[in-house]
Amino acid sequence: TSARTNLYTAWTSCPFFECPSDESYPASCTDSVIPPWPICKFHSVEDWVASAQDSATRCCGDDLTDCKCPKKDDEKFLNKIGEWCQGVDS
Repeated sequence: TSARTNLYTAWTSCPFFECPSDESYPASCTDSVIPPWPICKFHSVEDWVASAQDSATRCCGDDLTDCKCPKKDDEKFLNKIGEWCQGVDS
């Protein structure tokens, strides 16, 4: 391997580039509620789960009138929210 490859591997395996994890939550839940890097670094797993559970009370189900997401009427949102809700519920 080249020095460049070794440097890249060392750089990307640095904990700075990893999102927080907590094995006390099912992977289906954390996969749904923790956003990708680098945003995932802003809060703990517990914070992301609590925020998602709070949002789920407004954004999961048939009535989205209380959902605060500005994209709640967008087709992309509507296509993904069901899977997200299942993950939060796990």
